[in-house]
Amino acid sequence: MTPTLQSRQGAGFTIIEMLIASFLSMVVLASAWSLFISYQQIWRETSVHVEANRIAALGLNRIVYGVGSAPCGLRGAGDAVLTSSGTNGWTLTYSDRSNNPAGTFRFRGDARTLTYTPPSGTEQVLAQPVSRSLATIQSNALTVSVEVDLTQGRFSSTRELSTTVRWRN
Repeated sequence: MTPTLQSRQGAGFTIIEMLIASFLSMVVLASAWSLFISYQQIWRETSVHVEANRIAALGLNRIVYGVGSAPCGLRGAGDAVLTSSGTNGWTLTYSDRSNNPAGTFRFRGDARTLTYTPPSGTEQVLAQPVSRSLATIQSNALTVSVEVDLTQGRFSSTRELSTTVRWRN
């Protein structure tokens, strides 16, 4: 019993069928790879935006609610004195409600840092890199704005946040 030509035709795939299947597989793989690369770039760009926003929000949060040995921050301040202001830097010294010195917040434009120094302690960095920050006092309120320019690779983001703190006394 020898196999006939007709029974051998159904036993496998032709070279044309294999080429078509290979071509379709390559199209699907190329599309999947292209989507993967696109999503990876979107993720990197979004990460830069989120990180810039996190740095700005963290700096403002620490000014308002405090850090380390000053758990009340400006929210619990009795008085504040803005000794210098401008785009290159400012210094804000504040006291608690009992009029005891509570610390100093400082923005240094040249170092791109926002710092806090307790009355008897060492300076702590609150946020970095901060490209610009402005502070103004009007009657019983302080307004602070923080701008963060962040670049990671070819992606960059600029985020500016501000807040106003009203004295409670």
